[in-house]
Amino acid sequence: MKERELFTKYIGMDVDDIFREFGRNPDLERNKAWLTNLQKLMRSTVEEELQRIHEESGLPEISFRTVNLKAKTGRPIELMSLDAIDFLEWVELPWEQSKVYERFRDTLFILLVFKTDDKGTMFIGDKTWTMPEDVLQGKIKTFWVRVKKLTNDGIKDAFPKQDAGLVLHLKAKGGNSAVLDSLPNGDTISRHGLWMNANYIAGMVDDIYRREFPVRVRQISKVPAINEEQAIRLRRILTREGYIIDEFIAIIAQEVPGYSLARLTKVDAELLGYRLEKELAFRFHHQTASSLFDCIIFEREFLTVEEHPILQTNAGKRYLKGKLLLSQILQLSPGTYVTETCLARAGIREKDISDYRKSVEEWVDAKQFFTLSSLKDNGFKHALDDIGFEDAFYESILSRTGVLKNLRLGKSSIFVKQLGKPKHEQLMKWLMERNKSLLMDDFQLKIKGCLSLTMSEKEIVNLVNNSKHYYSKEFEKIYVSREEYLNSIYD
Repeated sequence: MKERELFTKYIGMDVDDIFREFGRNPDLERNKAWLTNLQKLMRSTVEEELQRIHEESGLPEISFRTVNLKAKTGRPIELMSLDAIDFLEWVELPWEQSKVYERFRDTLFILLVFKTDDKGTMFIGDKTWTMPEDVLQGKIKTFWVRVKKLTNDGIKDAFPKQDAGLVLHLKAKGGNSAVLDSLPNGDTISRHGLWMNANYIAGMVDDIYRREFPVRVRQISKVPAINEEQAIRLRRILTREGYIIDEFIAIIAQEVPGYSLARLTKVDAELLGYRLEKELAFRFHHQTASSLFDCIIFEREFLTVEEHPILQTNAGKRYLKGKLLLSQILQLSPGTYVTETCLARAGIREKDISDYRKSVEEWVDAKQFFTLSSLKDNGFKHALDDIGFEDAFYESILSRTGVLKNLRLGKSSIFVKQLGKPKHEQLMKWLMERNKSLLMDDFQLKIKGCLSLTMSEKEIVNLVNNSKHYYSKEFEKIYVSREEYLNSIYD
């Protein structure tokens, strides 16, 4: 396929100026995903050309990736993250069906290359790229085989690193060792991701790094739009640790007529004692938004999200989700959480919470679905039940990484003891047992009897449609497959 550059108009431009081209305030884009966000904006301008490239390549997938190089060395500042790892799937599938093989066999990569020096970050070019077949069947397959063997053997600390020279390596996703995944032997491991080696990335884009290109003048203003008198008055008004950005701008506009999102700069925020990060402005003593979120979450025993607009931002929602995964907060009800510190004050220790989960694991049989209600109906009891929290609290405990897995159906959580993530088809087979078909009424009774769960006809139809089973509205009947439905008609 003929190589072409898609974004020549931006070559030599500072990223701040590119953001401005799209009507974005660059001082609000400085977060971990800032280049990825810029890539999405740039991609939106070449959709027609992308369609042609897609058709010419004959490959199912196009994947945009950003590469940010150090100006002095040409080495990437950050490694290229590819996919999260499912270790169970890794050992179960052969090489030709593995996600690693399919990822590189089926993907045309479009690389957007940036160069960073002490003055800022600039766009220097792009290229289309596919993994060479000899590398895929050579070093990458060797890497895959080695990881598979180590995983099967239960060896968790010897995965190939960058210095193994196998193009790829594994490392904990996001550096977060507290988020765990299951291994085939039942052990857990910190969540890992697939990453491309720095040397290989540098080689992929070395031609772009070494060529000469025109440099445009950066248009970054460092002059505040707020004078000192206005700043003094604003500092008296701005008393909170953090604000959503619209509220922050509205307060400034009280003193600075015409102030808007387009005028907001990092310099202005710092003059008032605040940092900027996408949707937020927060006190300068918080190095990151994470520090602000921690201040909001952990300064109280109970947390209601509705009372804190900052936690309703996209960043806030992601942070809450992460704290749930780490079990640093537990959900009491939708939108309400309790911290581990509060539980400790109430005499509830981590040992009690772990014991509750372990007791459930020992109580239920493998590959048997259950709900909190069916647990109690079948006689399960634990001292933690006496607290009387809502089901969401106990579901938060059972949703921790381990041999209990969660399948969400509407507002209901259904659990099963197994290593892999459950699917709707698996639940349907379990409910249908040896029946080739069941009337809707009988199926509802089955769910009530097995899971102590009342489901509407609409909810059941959604469940069936997410599986390989088939529902006939005409006969008000559920079949194990469409073929079985057709056979029943012919018979």
